[in-house]
Amino acid sequence: MLKVAPCNIVDLVFHEQVADVNTEEIIKAVNLAIRTKTGKLRVGAISVEIRAIDKKGLKRHYRKFSVRPNSPQHELLVFGCMDSNEKRSISTIAHQIIRPGSILTCL
Repeated sequence: MLKVAPCNIVDLVFHEQVADVNTEEIIKAVNLAIRTKTGKLRVGAISVEIRAIDKKGLKRHYRKFSVRPNSPQHELLVFGCMDSNEKRSISTIAHQIIRPGSILTCL
């Protein structure tokens, strides 16, 4: 996902028990959704929706504020909403880590 559709959100909805869906079906559904113009697709027991993340908005917010990874605030910024009933995962690759109290936080 990080190679073919970076800075995107992939929403998966399973219309059957998750245990009954194999990994290959998920990969196939996501790959097909990436190729569609709308980014929306239903393949068998899986609905896929791919949406772009507002990368400029995130960067602007991160320059002003410190945001803890995988916090409710981070979820709100990335997904645009918080839903405690949904299981979400955020995969990121850090370019730089700034610890609170370091010289870099004062810049």
